[in-house]
Amino acid sequence: MFDAAIKSYQSCLEINPNQYICYYNLGNAYAEIGLFDEAIKYYEQWIYFNPQDGLGKYYLGNAYYENKKFRQAIPIYLQFLQIDSQHYNCNLNLGSAYYKIGDMDKAKRQYDYCLTLKPNDDSSFICHYNLGNIFYKQGRYQEAIKEYKQCQNLESFLIQNYKSDEIIQTYKQCLQSSYYNLGSSFKKISNHLESINYYKKCLEIDQNHENANKQLQKLTQQNIKC
Repeated sequence: MFDAAIKSYQSCLEINPNQYICYYNLGNAYAEIGLFDEAIKYYEQWIYFNPQDGLGKYYLGNAYYENKKFRQAIPIYLQFLQIDSQHYNCNLNLGSAYYKIGDMDKAKRQYDYCLTLKPNDDSSFICHYNLGNIFYKQGRYQEAIKEYKQCQNLESFLIQNYKSDEIIQTYKQCLQSSYYNLGSSFKKISNHLESINYYKKCLEIDQNHENANKQLQKLTQQNIKC
């Protein structure tokens, strides 16, 4: 399907190089099949001829992000946000790009802002989870616990509103990670009973989770000795 579309758009450009929309459509087509280097090339050509087009910049930023070129994605997202400062997905992706390069303060600012835009959106799960990770890395375990628990609270909302097995499975994997991280956060503040509780919740989703099993075994042995 996309191969035919790509050939068609390329033929149009050979006939008339001024059919600039073909650059945009080629960028979309290549992005759909995961060829992000090609997508970036055509999005950049589209933007060269249409510098005021916001969505082209957003999609270019996404292509950089999907290609793991997070530092290149950031300025493109920022350009688009000058056009539409409340675009939720762009703000979310910008936060995740900052997170990927280790700029936790800017990532936190973006995630916090996303939660003001759509506090109950399904992707707020990502905000709470990564905010929990940020706080955990900073040694702010009580704050990490608060964010991870928000992931737990979103579980019923996600299951009620999304029927796709793939989406539910993805979020269950994130929930499992949240439970494991809750166990680790409670362990850091020496609340071993809660730590055991959340490691067990993690294992209810995947009984073969190696680290959860190891940590649970250690804590159980410690409590037996006590």
